[in-house]
Amino acid sequence: MDTDDRSGKRLHGAWRLEAMEHRLRDGPWEAARPVSGRILYDAAGFVAVVIIVHQPDGGLPENPAGDECIAYSGRYELADGVVRHHVDVSFHTSWVGATQERSVELDGDQLVLVTAPFESRSGPRQSRLRWVRERGGAK
Repeated sequence: MDTDDRSGKRLHGAWRLEAMEHRLRDGPWEAARPVSGRILYDAAGFVAVVIIVHQPDGGLPENPAGDECIAYSGRYELADGVVRHHVDVSFHTSWVGATQERSVELDGDQLVLVTAPFESRSGPRQSRLRWVRERGGAK
């Protein structure tokens, strides 16, 4: 990825979440439960993210909450291979006013975002999210 693309132009558009993985500390990456999600980056510098974690049986939760839903939006900036999401609206109110940092790997229509380590119930954890660019047009 061109890390000098501070405008984020190569990120602009809609991306569909293909997979999410987690690891504890520096352990191996492990697949998370199935997920659905979309992230949108626009030319004005806004980002919007929605991720729904499916039930263990693969179905969607009826009323997603807590660990089953990640939804936020705000402004973003890209510099030196890191995108920073400055959250101003979030399903998780503790995220409002915070900055979510993700390392960026971009290869054509494939985008990989890796979170900075964060505390979880199981200890320090990271998440890796694999996205594919969506193309326009109705289905």
